[in-house]
Amino acid sequence: MLTLLDLYQQATSLQQTPLVTSSQDEQPQLFAPQDEQRLSDELQRLITELDFAGAIGASLSDIRRQLLSGLKPTLLASTCLRVIELIIEGTRAERTASRAFLTNLNERLALIHSSVTQSLDEGRLLQQTRTESHQALQHQIQAIDHSLTQYQHVDSLKAAISEHLVTLNTLLHERSESASRENSLLNYISKMESKIRLITEETAEYKKRLTIQKHKLFLDSLTQVHNRAALDERLEQEYRRWVRYRTPLCLAIIDIDHFKQINDNYGHMAGDKALKVVAKALQRTLRDTDFIARFGGEEFVVLLPNINPEKFQKPLETLRQTIKHIPFRFRDAKVAITISIGATLFREGDTPSEVFERADKALYHAKHTGRDQVMLA
Repeated sequence: MLTLLDLYQQATSLQQTPLVTSSQDEQPQLFAPQDEQRLSDELQRLITELDFAGAIGASLSDIRRQLLSGLKPTLLASTCLRVIELIIEGTRAERTASRAFLTNLNERLALIHSSVTQSLDEGRLLQQTRTESHQALQHQIQAIDHSLTQYQHVDSLKAAISEHLVTLNTLLHERSESASRENSLLNYISKMESKIRLITEETAEYKKRLTIQKHKLFLDSLTQVHNRAALDERLEQEYRRWVRYRTPLCLAIIDIDHFKQINDNYGHMAGDKALKVVAKALQRTLRDTDFIARFGGEEFVVLLPNINPEKFQKPLETLRQTIKHIPFRFRDAKVAITISIGATLFREGDTPSEVFERADKALYHAKHTGRDQVMLA
């Protein structure tokens, strides 16, 4: 969001600052073409890193298409504002959805808690009833035994036994009712168990969606490699590891040669396809321990930890050769793709920004001395 606000301020400043023209008859231009293009490219890159679904995602995609097709310079500031509005709207919608999910979850858990409390009370009552019934049965058995020894006449014994049988029938009826209540309680507990299982599954799915969403925040939506935010985080991690263990670490900046010509000659869809193909090829060629991110536009940054300091150019040459031999075609037209690479190793006393600047200078040298080559700082 801060980057977007900065872009908006730059666009507003450019719009308010006319350029000096070479002729007095010419109208002053409000935008320097290179500055306008830079801001447009930066805004387009930021949009590709956003991940909103539904209407908001569609609106952002539409803005990106407009930027790729060439937006009027005077609309750049308002477009920045529109993107900011969409981000706020999307964030608010996601926050509302999260709040609704948590509210619903809390309500359902409160109901289950109340039900569990009632079930525990019912269970304790049934346990007490069962204990009392068991004691009453024992008492009746003792009473029958006592009657058998006390009464000598048959009629008296029959009368006593009849009273005991009435009492036993009452106790058996109570035990039957208690058993029925126990079955109902077990069924109720089984239903609650199903509800708890469902809530657990829904919560796990929601957690999974949040994890995926967090992962997407660090992915470039176009190329599906890491984005600039992920690069900043990983670079800091690798730098701290390098400071601690001093294992060789290489940073390389990769730029697709003549990328603007691909867009101009074949359209932005061809440019997007080229970016995807290059990103996939780079990702496939690198080691599992290596890291690649789209830095912006047609540039990628690669981190190569634990690299042989004497031969770190070799894997970079492999990357270059891999891209050069991609059989890339767009609408039956063969499109040649090459890359230029500027690379350097981390050195004693380096900071990440110094290493990046050194690799960037090497890339500049590679592009201005023929392209399609690896230049080491």
